[in-house]
This record gives sequence, structure tokens and C-alpha cells, in this order.
Amino acid sequence: MNLFDITGNPFIDAGIYVLLNLTKKNDLKDLNKSDLKNSSETLVKILSDDSWRGSLTQILPNSKIANFSIKDRRGAYSKFLENLINDCSAPTPTKSCWGCNNRKGSFSSSRAEFPLTGSLKMVNFYPNWDNGIKICGSCLFSVQFATLVMSRCVDELVLLHSDSDLVMKAWTEEVMKSIRLQLSNNSFQGINYFGYKNGTNFIFYIASRIINEYDENWSEENPFIRLYFFTNFLQSPKVKFIDIPHPIFRFLAYIKQAGLNGEWQKFVHGKTKRFSRDKDKAPDEIIKIRPNPIYQRLIQEKTILYYFLDRKNHKNNVSWQLFQLYAEVVLKLKIETLEYIKNIGNLIVELMKKKESKKLLFQIEKCRNSEQLRKILIKLEKESLIYFNEPLFKVDDVATYLFPESEPYGWKEARDFLLFSIYEHGFKFFKQFVDEIKDEIIDEDEDEKEEW
Repeated sequence: MNLFDITGNPFIDAGIYVLLNLTKKNDLKDLNKSDLKNSSETLVKILSDDSWRGSLTQILPNSKIANFSIKDRRGAYSKFLENLINDCSAPTPTKSCWGCNNRKGSFSSSRAEFPLTGSLKMVNFYPNWDNGIKICGSCLFSVQFATLVMSRCVDELVLLHSDSDLVMKAWTEEVMKSIRLQLSNNSFQGINYFGYKNGTNFIFYIASRIINEYDENWSEENPFIRLYFFTNFLQSPKVKFIDIPHPIFRFLAYIKQAGLNGEWQKFVHGKTKRFSRDKDKAPDEIIKIRPNPIYQRLIQEKTILYYFLDRKNHKNNVSWQLFQLYAEVVLKLKIETLEYIKNIGNLIVELMKKKESKKLLFQIEKCRNSEQLRKILIKLEKESLIYFNEPLFKVDDVATYLFPESEPYGWKEARDFLLFSIYEHGFKFFKQFVDEIKDEIIDEDEDEKEEW
């Protein structure tokens, strides 16, 4: 029987995956008490180093390893871990553990041993006025190891959690590579720090590292991924979290599969907010500290179509392949919808050639509501009959593809789909008409950007 169970608690689960990584075991059933003893010695060696001193006072305040009034901190913490190991067991008949609910809660624990669980003196914080949470040795032992995969973001501690075994193993390995190097050099750096001061950008960095560095079928994994940001102070502890929506993770996975990662990173970095003092910084450094509207909108499950278009120069900022991936995976558009809209865009371009004018394009670009778009389409239909002697649209197709009630997009997306397909013909094509209507060239509409 297993000594540990995956519980859904981020601290317990993170610690379990660190134990698996340290012992080079792949399955919980393979962990034994000899593994725990060896791992505890490694943990004591790492956390007793002075480089961890500041972080431990927040992660495990006043614990045996963080209480610097104790002369032999290493010995005291080793004894504490030994007691936990002795209590580690397979599931027991008494199931009172606050963490796994599968074993007896033999220990009363507070924020000193288990982050964000309150102070022993504040008994009203705990169920039934208990003096701390009741937790088994297995769960409390694993929590101690979660410290090794925590990182720092400004003044907050950060911890990743996922329901995916593959994600947890991949990120644990990514972090533990540095820890193992420090162990081999006998030189420690304290808590992990990746340089990020923006939490949203940080979770995308983590997702990208997992997808790009670990060879798994990520597009089929569909994991829940959450990044916790917390403090564990006695006064005003706080916790918040950021989730990556399932479609966004799959989108990033498909980007790798399609070989579009370079294009995607260039596009994203180009939209990061910059200040004058950032002029000497590399894009990889700027994205660690500045907000990025693409990542912000993806996290909020808002469309980023607006940023795919360069209206001022009548061109696209990304390739059709990347656009199609986003439309299919994130917006859940059907392939036939995309093909229909692309064909309509091509016909509109042919119409502009016939008229030797791109006023039609500007009318679509300036469209600001569904009524305007419908009027433009009616005008296009009339001109198609004049120049091609055939209709541009079929009534059923307009209802099915451009203004569908069942699809997860509205008139703005339909307009931008059309613009993207038209812009595919390139800036050189539109440049030939610039002199004719140069006074109508418009900049990006800031009001609309805010509305998006």
C-alpha cells in the first residue's frame, strides 16, 4: 500500500512529486521509508544553508529549521522529520487527516509546518476549536519538500499545482535540475527565482517550458494548471492564483507541434509594454517585468484577434497558419467556417481589383457595430452583381458563417476574420491604391482596443 496519496492540496502534492524526483521513482507505490530517510537528509542539508534563511522565515516561520534561536537547527529539524517518517504509513482505519482523509491525523500543525494554516494560538481558525489542523505524518512530511519547488515573484511565494501527473513531473524536474546542480557543487542559492515580476507572464513561461522541453503529447493532455501566489506572515497572509484555461494550453501545444513557436514568441514579445528605460533590455528580460496584453487577454479568455491585425498598414501580424490554429483551438471555429470566410475575403479583393479602389477595405476597417457590417455586406452584394453578375453571398451562408447564433463569436470577430483574409494578399497589393485615398488612412482605434 502507498505511503502517500495525491490529495489535490498544492503543498502536499508538490512535496510528493519532489520526493519522486529525488528518489528517481516513477510511482508512489515504489516509495519506501529508506527513500524518505535519504530524502530527509538531503532536505536538511539544503534548507540549513544560509541562502535559505530569509525565505524560510516566511515559508515555515518558527519551525525547527527556521527558528534561529535553536542552536542545533539541523538536529532539531532532522528529529522532527524522523518523527514524521515513523508515522508515515499505508491508509489506516482511523481517517482523521485534514490532508488525505485516509490516515489518522497524529500531528497538530500550524503555519510553522504547513503554510497558510494559521497560528496554534488562534484556535478559532481550526475546525472544532482544535489546536491546529490534525494531519498525518505522510502529508506533513511531503509538505516540507514542497519548499524546494517554490519560487519567488516580487514579495510573494509561488507554487504550481496541476491535476496532470505529466505536468507536475515535468515542472518538478525543471526546477530540481538546478537543485541537483547546487547539491553537486555544494553551493546553494536559496529559493528559486526566475526573474519574473509579472505573475501572468510567469505562468506562460512555465507552460512554455513544460511544452517545449518535455516530449509528451501535450495537445491531448488537457491539464488544469494553477499558479498560487501567497504570503505566510502571521498578520494579513494572502493568497491568489492564476489559471491557464484548457484551450490556451492546447493552443500552446499545437504551436509547438506546428513549428510556430518562434513566430509566436516574436509576436508576443512585440506586444509587451515598454518604457524608455527598457531600451537597452532584451525582449526576454522585458517580458519578465512588464505587462503583456496578449497573455492578459488569454488568461481572461478574451479574444486576441485585434492584435493579429495591423490596420494602419493593412497587413497581418501573424501567418494564416497561426491564425487558423488560434481560431480552431481557442475560438473553436470549424474549418469550413474559416474556409468560407477566406473565400469571401478573396472575392472582396477581386472586387477591389475590378473597381481599382480599396474603399471597400476601409469601410470594413471602420465598421464599429453589427448594423454597419451588415450594410457593408449588402453593398458588397450589390457590387458583386454589377461586376461579376453573380451574388457574393448566399442567405443561408451568411446566417451560418458570418452571423451564426450557435458559434462562440460575434460581429467583431466576423469582421476581423474578413480583414485577416483580405490582408493575406499583402501590403504591396494595397499600396497601389494609397494615393487614391491616402487621406482616409487611419491609425488603430484606441477606443476599440479598450472595448476589446
